[in-house]
Amino acid sequence: GFARESGRAGQAVRGLEWHDKGRGQVMLVNLNRRVFVASSLVAGFVGRALAEPELLPPDVAFQIRTGGRFGQAVEVLFLAAPGYYLYAEKFRFETDNKAVRVASVHLPPGQTKWEEEFGKTITFFRGLVRVKVMLEGPTIPVRLMAHAQGCADAGVCYPPVSKTFDFPGGRS
Repeated sequence: GFARESGRAGQAVRGLEWHDKGRGQVMLVNLNRRVFVASSLVAGFVGRALAEPELLPPDVAFQIRTGGRFGQAVEVLFLAAPGYYLYAEKFRFETDNKAVRVASVHLPPGQTKWEEEFGKTITFFRGLVRVKVMLEGPTIPVRLMAHAQGCADAGVCYPPVSKTFDFPGGRS
């Protein structure tokens, strides 16, 4: 069977932080700001409004689902929308039961890039990411919390997104 899901996807889009690579961090994204270009010397008229890129809500930009539980193995699926990516080091998993703990997490190979803001090479994922989470302990009902964090190519990084899955005991 499938797990029952619940979750929160961080804060509303208006609370996102703007990370302008190379110039530091600006406090908030203003999605309504427009830039008007006047080209009176060349064309003799006022140009059209140029809008900042429209950002997706966190739960649309980064979707989290489960592929199911098979004994002690749980498959968690993360989907980064086109133009968005997830940081490998920001995946985190935990259970609500001390008797069942996360023993290991297996990520697929990702892409790497130098991240000036962090001063190091980071691993990231685009599109669908299948993560295998191995549990340790009795095969009893358990709640698994999955967390991830990512950014838009436009330079906006989102707060962490989370999803909770309730798994029945035994094989499902």
